[in-house]
Amino acid sequence: MARIVAVNSFRLGVGRSTIATNLAVLLALRGQRIGLIDANLQAPGLHILFGQHLDQASYLLNDFLQNKCDIQQAVYRIALADGVAHQGLLWLVPASPHLTETTRMIRQGYDLDWFYRGLQELASTLRLDMVLIDTQNGLTEETLFTLAIADVLILLSRTDQQDYRGTAITVELARKLDLPRILLIVNEAPGTADFSILKTQIAQTYHCDVGAVLPHFEEVMALASAEIFVLRYPHHPLTTQLEQIGDELVRS
Repeated sequence: MARIVAVNSFRLGVGRSTIATNLAVLLALRGQRIGLIDANLQAPGLHILFGQHLDQASYLLNDFLQNKCDIQQAVYRIALADGVAHQGLLWLVPASPHLTETTRMIRQGYDLDWFYRGLQELASTLRLDMVLIDTQNGLTEETLFTLAIADVLILLSRTDQQDYRGTAITVELARKLDLPRILLIVNEAPGTADFSILKTQIAQTYHCDVGAVLPHFEEVMALASAEIFVLRYPHHPLTTQLEQIGDELVRS
């Protein structure tokens, strides 16, 4: 079974989807076979980062969760760069952005065991090394289930008191679920902070590894989700730090 990595944040707008997507791309470019799942069914957006238009898509994650298709019918191979696309190293399972589907999934929910069986089937069929799951923010039933089946939790937070409290709750629950590894990422830290001291303080507070303390980068905002950051800026400090996190995931 491929290693399962859940990417979560307690609050909305912390950069969870951007981090998940860029990590998936970097890992794929290094030769890993990666599956990326958009499990944020209330506000899916990974397809936007890849420039995909889903109007012509035959099936999406929602269809699989409603038992309308096999998981293989809802997966799409992503072309990253010349010489990479034909290798098929990155696959995306997008979710429907349409309001009717979003409302239906919120109202009806889905069979969590069916979701897990789909992940297993996808990993086996595509011979995946790793599956990254972009979860819904907060601690919904679906998110807790994803944490329970994950090998690694990447937990994003900002230097904000509400984020700190929510992060503490998430870490405590992840430990109760016996999650093997928790990797914290502090995103958009203020430029006035001493990052090395902040990283040490956070690690001591939560007794977890801190993968990175990332400052606010205007280049991320300027892209406005129109491109993959690490492809647009391969030598940027943010790309370098994400590469280091990718190394941690491979070694986990």
